[in-house]
Amino acid sequence: MLRSAEALLEKFGDRRAVADWLFGLAVMYRLRGDLELARETGEEALSIHREVGDVFGLIGSLYVVGRAAAQLGDMDTARARFMETLAIEEAFGERTGLGLSLDNLADLEISEGNAVRAMRLAGASEAIKDGVGGQAPPDLITLPDPKERARLIASEEQIRAAWAEGRAMGLEESIAYAREPA
Repeated sequence: MLRSAEALLEKFGDRRAVADWLFGLAVMYRLRGDLELARETGEEALSIHREVGDVFGLIGSLYVVGRAAAQLGDMDTARARFMETLAIEEAFGERTGLGLSLDNLADLEISEGNAVRAMRLAGASEAIKDGVGGQAPPDLITLPDPKERARLIASEEQIRAAWAEGRAMGLEESIAYAREPA
């Protein structure tokens, strides 16, 4: 039934609507834990968003594919997707999205055992989001608390110090730091 709506949109020739529909399905699949299907469907949406030049849709599709890849343990794909969102958000000066990209990269760093680097990225993200007055609703983002995860592999002192270092970074410095190899 879900794919029948996609066929109807294809019949009408609305490729952007098809991509948006696929993106919505990918998000739903990811939230219910069907990560392979989320990734596959997200990649379909991503391809069409690229084809039609829908930058907003592209960012969303990159995000859902990156999150699914990260949850599946494919950190290389996840990092590539999040680095692409970072570049797009930087080009458009979209600070809320920059913060989300840094949050996603921080999550990857924790998964790879780099708690200090993760806390710097998360601290920088918090400073950016504070500067614009907030972020997307946490229930929509569905990222785990970086400090809670970092506590499993780093001391409170390391977490606090790295977080403060990240918060003290300027926007350009935080983007450059995110691009540095771990």
